Amino acid sequence: MTAHVQGMVVYNKNTAGDVTPGYYYNNGSQWVRLAADAPSDDWSRAGNAGTVANTNFLGTTDDMALRFRTYNSDKFEISSGNAANRGRLRAFENGSAARPTYSWQTDTDLGMYRISANTLGFSASQASFNGNPLYAFDRFTVHGADNEYAINAYASGANGVGVFAESIGYDGMVAIAARYGVYGSGSFGTYGDGVLYGSYGIVDNSTGMGMRAHNSNSSGTGLLASGNNALGNYLGGGSGVAGSGNTGMYGRSLTATGTGVIASGNNNASIAVSPNGSGLAGSGSVLGIFGYAGLGSIANGNRGNHGGEFILDSDNDPTTNSATNGNRATAILAGFDDIAASGPGGVPNLPVADSYFGGYFSGGNENASGTPPSYSYVGLRYNTGSNGTTGTDYKIIGPGTVSTLINDHNNNPRIMFAPESPEIVFQDYGVGKLTNGVARIRIDPILRHSLHIDDQHPLKVYVTLEGDCKGVYVTDKSSDGFTVKELQGGTSNVSFSWQIVANRADSKDANGNIISKHVGLRLPEGPGPLKVEAIQLETKDVKPVIRSNIKRKNAAPFTADLSEEKE
Repeated sequence: MTAHVQGMVVYNKNTAGDVTPGYYYNNGSQWVRLAADAPSDDWSRAGNAGTVANTNFLGTTDDMALRFRTYNSDKFEISSGNAANRGRLRAFENGSAARPTYSWQTDTDLGMYRISANTLGFSASQASFNGNPLYAFDRFTVHGADNEYAINAYASGANGVGVFAESIGYDGMVAIAARYGVYGSGSFGTYGDGVLYGSYGIVDNSTGMGMRAHNSNSSGTGLLASGNNALGNYLGGGSGVAGSGNTGMYGRSLTATGTGVIASGNNNASIAVSPNGSGLAGSGSVLGIFGYAGLGSIANGNRGNHGGEFILDSDNDPTTNSATNGNRATAILAGFDDIAASGPGGVPNLPVADSYFGGYFSGGNENASGTPPSYSYVGLRYNTGSNGTTGTDYKIIGPGTVSTLINDHNNNPRIMFAPESPEIVFQDYGVGKLTNGVARIRIDPILRHSLHIDDQHPLKVYVTLEGDCKGVYVTDKSSDGFTVKELQGGTSNVSFSWQIVANRADSKDANGNIISKHVGLRLPEGPGPLKVEAIQLETKDVKPVIRSNIKRKNAAPFTADLSEEKE
């Protein structure tokens, strides 16, 4: 019989290919084996033998999903294999950390489960990628081969975070490497938030760095650090380090001849420090140290402002200032203050004298009662007005003597002293000669414009004869000059030398306004010494945090080659 008869049932006794003895029924187009003790096309609960991997399968041949149930409840589904679903394995239950949906029979709490919508959970005491052994203290381990990134985290959102690590008890993230423990790039390369340390790095290598920050943008900032709960602040043009807080940056040397902070400018490769050490050392091919104070207008609150200040203490303790200890020398640069002298006990007894000065220098015990230090102001505009355009100008003023040095025959320096006057005067010297008993001496035209001569401030002339005559007298004195005449109508022709003393004229601007007052000053009230103080800040030592239970996979020492990064 060659035609198919639907519903016909036969028993086959022969074996040919995949046709074996057993009952078959005809479905109208082919013969289909009925279940029997011999192999069949059905899947047996006891398992099947003789299957062919590319021929026999468990599943569907139409566009329908395949479901798996236990206890008559849907547990898993393999979706249909069409273009939309593409045969995915799906679970009907979320599972939990204690009972993950995808797990192992011998380790039922290890696996994967669904926490919530679009959130996947893993339940594991430890996890490792690439099949390498775990360390006893690891929760998650990824081993990468040469030139591989063991973990690469990337966030494309505007406020995204590549890697976020949080630990309630200790470290949020610990990274140990032969080159970079943590390497980050982006608007912020790395960001740390911790109760004790935001970020902490430690190395044991002479060419290594505990922490390195680099910004490759021409206007970028390498490292931004802020303290005292202050907002981060940085230069628009960028910098290596930007610090903000009650103290923007703090540096301390722990050796007797060390330097707290070393700074170099002007792309200067020659770094110079004091062999005795210092708190700050600045080097530059153009400028080593620069100071700027922006509030210098005439205002009570601005008194004491200046561009730079230096103090030499006697006991290395700014909190102790008495007759036996305290400041011994000070220097203040580019300052503004009320420098009127104070009476005994520091009680002001003179009017306010707001003044600008280029420098203030003092030496001696500043705290000894009744014994002020030696001090001087340089480039002083004393007792100035609201715009700093009036007052009296002094090159150098102080209680010491004006002096200079010359060398003796043994080349040893010897001190010479300058005469000083209770008034602001100019002097000039010269020689002359009587002609028939008369000589007219004219004052240098450059000098005379700086002299003030009137009835209250006359020109003083001193003449010394250098020959025999009846004597001389001076007459016709003015800013132009003076006349020397022989007494009793004499007609001698002798030589003489002369000296004049005259009050200095006020300095005025182009509109005639007085800039520096000179005329009428005689023993005026002068400036007193400045009170220079310092405060002691609290410092705290922090020991390095060495995590002894954390080691590299290869514990042998390493040396990092950074030669390609050095300029």
